[in-house]
Amino acid sequence: MQETKIQGLPLDADFVVRGKEDEADRTETLIVGNKAFIIGCVRKYAYAPDAAKFDELVSVGLSAFHEALRTYDVAKGHFYPFAEMIIRRRLIDETRRHAKDGNVIFLGDIGSEPDREEGTPDYARPLDRASIDNHAKETDRQLLADEIQRYSKALSAHGLSFRDLVTHSPKHAALRQTYDRMLRAILSDAELVGSILEKHVFPVKKIEIATKIPRKKIERARIYMIGAVIIATGQGFDGLREYLPCLREE
Repeated sequence: MQETKIQGLPLDADFVVRGKEDEADRTETLIVGNKAFIIGCVRKYAYAPDAAKFDELVSVGLSAFHEALRTYDVAKGHFYPFAEMIIRRRLIDETRRHAKDGNVIFLGDIGSEPDREEGTPDYARPLDRASIDNHAKETDRQLLADEIQRYSKALSAHGLSFRDLVTHSPKHAALRQTYDRMLRAILSDAELVGSILEKHVFPVKKIEIATKIPRKKIERARIYMIGAVIIATGQGFDGLREYLPCLREE
């Protein structure tokens, strides 16, 4: 099997560590160097409602990647599809383990397996373009994850969590337009922004006067608006700003 180094990815032979004199050091180096890939696979296949549980999923992913390194055979196919398959299966196992408490959600069909030709190992397939591009983007995904972590700390200063923001995000198009209009009005008024960020006061009456939006809708939008204002005015939230329509259009 001819090996080709693509976009800075290691050669498949680099992942053959079993029986090597420096097996432990190689294994540790490969796990550390591919942590973004592992986290990306975890995010792709599983969801956990809180940070502690997500950290547990990442540990499952790290263990699965280690398992992939110990069992990989370069003669049977590319490493990354194989490692992703092992991570996926271990996440399925973890999901089943938490079936009763619902702390882990598998983002896919547990009963399905990757398509493959009959009689061919499920990782013995070409390293497709999508897999390469996905791996190349993992660094950016990690940066976004770090951004979300910093954002969560900013929310906590207002007594809020990232989960609160997700829960109170507008689900319907009409409500999203209303919230977008409300956010524009707040951001255009330095006094309103200062009240929210500095005084930790959500000025319902002033927003009502500025927008003519019913008071009850403004009150229901409080959590989302605080979170949106933090993103719009904060430093280092460029990735999250993409999720706010009125900022994307500017």
